[in-house]
Order: sequence, then C-alpha cells, then structure tokens
Amino acid sequence: MRLSDFLDNVGRPVAYYPRLAAPCGSVNAAILFCQLYYWSKHATHELGVHKTGAEIEDETGLGRFEQETARKLLRQRGVLIESKRSIFDVWQ
Repeated sequence: MRLSDFLDNVGRPVAYYPRLAAPCGSVNAAILFCQLYYWSKHATHELGVHKTGAEIEDETGLGRFEQETARKLLRQRGVLIESKRSIFDVWQ
C-alpha cells in the first residue's frame, strides 16, 4: 500500500498554528484551541461549541487527560469559558 493511499483513508488532518503553543501553554492546548475556534464559526447553539470528550479525541487525537490539561491551560489564559452544560466557547 502506498503512503498516500493510507493517508487518504486515515481521516482528516488537524491544523494548528505552532506559534500559539507558547501563548496557549502547550502544543495540545494550541491544538484544542484551534479545533474549538474552527467549530465556533459553525456553532448553532447560543452558548457556543458543544463537543464531547470523545468527539474531541476523534477529531484531534487528544485523550482525556491531555484534553483536561489543555482545557485548564486555556481557562487560565482566559480564552476558554466552560459551562456546567459542557458547552465550549472560544473568545474571538
């Protein structure tokens, strides 16, 4: 099997801005931020983006503890607001 055939069947790539890693606190936080920012443009809920941990893992490859750490870093930096209803909102 050719590499290109394999990559075509693996799924979608996730893009992030490497220069956001330092301001976000880590590469994982930058990846999560970029993914939530992408979805914020398509959000239909009045509170913002709604994603489960499983959905984020499927989209980014970030596991539970990686997500928790990334979310904590983004909250500390004031760019992520979470409600108890599991709604994410990325400041624009």
